[in-house]
Amino acid sequence: MSIPLEENKDGVPTTHGGCLLRNEYTRFSLNWSIRGGDNALDLAQENFGRRRLADLPPDLGKGLIAYTEGEPRTGPYVAFILFRCGDKRPWMGIDFSEVAKGRNVVADLVALLRIARDRFGEIHRCSPEAM
Repeated sequence: MSIPLEENKDGVPTTHGGCLLRNEYTRFSLNWSIRGGDNALDLAQENFGRRRLADLPPDLGKGLIAYTEGEPRTGPYVAFILFRCGDKRPWMGIDFSEVAKGRNVVADLVALLRIARDRFGEIHRCSPEAM
């Protein structure tokens, strides 16, 4: 994107958090928690399962990648992951507004989820693995 974006972050670093990039509307958001992973996965499956573009690779964790066909301001691209990291069962949800022409959204989201999952492990000093 060539337009300026504002960054916002919130949460408690030991248990949950979120960040977003926005201008006139939210362009990208990532939320995570170490609590309620199974319920969050069920909700993601219920809300986005019919619009699924892909399941996650088995080595990444449980989850999905979906496209809701909504307008960009609704964050129509969605990804969700539930994984294990030591004795924790964290989850992450990502949504964003648009994809650059010619990009492979599934491959890009799988790569982004890997980065986010591995970064979680570094910050929380645990080894991420699939459920």
